[in-house]
Amino acid sequence: MKIFLVLALVLAASAGSAAPQTFEESRAAYNRGDYDMALRGFQRLARQGDADARFGLGAMYDLGKGVAADDAEAAKWPRRAAEQGDAGAQHFLGIMYDLGKGVAKNYAEAAKW
Repeated sequence: MKIFLVLALVLAASAGSAAPQTFEESRAAYNRGDYDMALRGFQRLARQGDADARFGLGAMYDLGKGVAADDAEAAKWPRRAAEQGDAGAQHFLGIMYDLGKGVAKNYAEAAKW
């Protein structure tokens, strides 16, 4: 009986650690402050090409939520989303170029995005 109880507890604990499957689940995890869960979801989706997740991942690196703040990563992921046509990521990337944050300051690139 003890073995079954331990097994049930282990399975219950591991079930909650799966990465979110959708952007909405990842965003919900972020909004409730579960940055580790949000990060795993955004990373998985970003690698699959999801523009929203790429922008979300960049924001996490920009703000240092769930990861160490990293300006280069904060610019890299939104750039990929911006190149896919994501307007929010384009705006964000323009600001990054304007400030020289994670990229070389470049007003022409800032205006482009």
